[in-house]
Amino acid sequence: MSPEPGTARGRATKKHIVGVAARLMHMQGVDATSLDQILTESGTGKS
Repeated sequence: MSPEPGTARGRATKKHIVGVAARLMHMQGVDATSLDQILTESGTGKS
C-alpha cells in the first residue's frame, strides 16, 4: 500500500473512501463492486 497521505485532510479522505469501498463490497460482493461505484458513493473523483 502507498504511504499515508501527508495532511489530515488527505488521511480523512482516504479513510472515507476505504470505508465506502468496504461497505459496498460487503453489500454486493467484491466482483460486483467497481471503482466508479466507489468514487460516486464517496463523492470523490479520479485524480
